[in-house]
Amino acid sequence: MYNDLCGFDDDYGYDLHWKKIWKLQVPERVRCLVWFMKHERLLTNSHKNMMGLGSAMCDFCGDLPKTILHVMRDCPLVMSLWLIVVHNNARSKFFSYNFQQWITMNLCLEVGWNIEEGWRNYWATACHSIWNWKNKEKHNDSYSRPYNPANVVRRSLRNYHLVVNAITTQRKN
Repeated sequence: MYNDLCGFDDDYGYDLHWKKIWKLQVPERVRCLVWFMKHERLLTNSHKNMMGLGSAMCDFCGDLPKTILHVMRDCPLVMSLWLIVVHNNARSKFFSYNFQQWITMNLCLEVGWNIEEGWRNYWATACHSIWNWKNKEKHNDSYSRPYNPANVVRRSLRNYHLVVNAITTQRKN
């Protein structure tokens, strides 16, 4: 009733995204990052350039503006991760959708290989890892990205689930 009185349109999908993001089985900081991504609130070179703070171009490839979609999906630094984990039959959509379509696709569909913890959880954890790696590279000269990022993300997600399960078991006893 509240949504009707306020004139919110259910077709927009706002409620769907809100529920999907906050029900992710990942650490709170990962859910927050996905929420910021959805609302295009991550501070990228493109956003800084609109404020008059430097170049909009990607620090790594230098060819394209560093938007959230570029950082998370299109930069050659991260594309190799996605090529490993995204199903072959989903790749064309995965790599061609605009930003909001890409977020919806990853929150609502299973587009990755058989991931025990679920695709949306893996995707969100991967985005968080990518964002952290990008920032560490930018601000720490001695940092280098993991050699096998797909396994690092999988291990991080699996460790989170092991801890959550251990806590849940401990509370029951």
